[in-house]
Amino acid sequence: MPFPLSWLRSQTAFSRFEGAELAGWPIATFVRGRFVYAEHDKVNEPCTAPIDYTLG
Repeated sequence: MPFPLSWLRSQTAFSRFEGAELAGWPIATFVRGRFVYAEHDKVNEPCTAPIDYTLG
């Protein structure tokens, strides 16, 4: 099945993957341990805490 642009949750108007044949597609997404997407639908708000990259 060709990759339709409508599946991409992005603000860009194009994707280099549009029309590409894919072997699979994620069915769920977790952000910092929180279940946020399932089967192309948002089920929770992702947590948006900043990441601290300082070493110490």
